[in-house]
Amino acid sequence: MLPYALWRDGRDVIPAMRTHWRRGLIGGGMQLMSYGNAFWAMAVAPIAIVATLRETSVLFGALIAVTVLKEPLRATRIGAAYLILFGLVLIRIQ
Repeated sequence: MLPYALWRDGRDVIPAMRTHWRRGLIGGGMQLMSYGNAFWAMAVAPIAIVATLRETSVLFGALIAVTVLKEPLRATRIGAAYLILFGLVLIRIQ
């Protein structure tokens, strides 16, 4: 991310990094833990189920976007949510 940030914003990134380094470190650690949890889940459960359940995060993200951020609920978002739910149902009845 650092090369991209430097390319996009130049040296203005450095003061922001000095100010928010704790937040970045905590966020990076949480991301690493999340990825580790996904690997662990794939080791103990069928990969198809784990992958599908990971995609439910899109549903939570859409719900947060609509309720908290007051983004419009578009047809594409609803359609994507239905596809994820349909995939979950198909895996469950398999």
